Amino acid sequence: MLDPRTPEGVAHVARLARIELSPGEAAEFAGDLSRVLDAARALEALDRDPPAGGPAAGESGAGEPGDLPWAEPVALSGLRADEVEPSLDQAAALRGAPAQAGGGFAVPPVLAVE
Repeated sequence: MLDPRTPEGVAHVARLARIELSPGEAAEFAGDLSRVLDAARALEALDRDPPAGGPAAGESGAGEPGDLPWAEPVALSGLRADEVEPSLDQAAALRGAPAQAGGGFAVPPVLAVE
């Protein structure tokens, strides 16, 4: 398997995704990807244990019992309830489609079928 942090690895992934890249672009993206992976590796090395003297799991009242207060950075109490609402009927959804087949959108094949 090719290392995706090398220009050859980036070129291989680009071919799989059917993206054309010049050798210069592949080299640039390889450098970018290496920096991103290095940053992720640095984050993995951080201490993720609760701070000493901080609240234990379930003591903060943030979220469900057992949730850590720092595990949910956005307060979810202001969100509306998830409710089923009417959506477009099939005819309205397909009205602007350039091509239809079998009651759905007709699209060209992406992968060759053998």
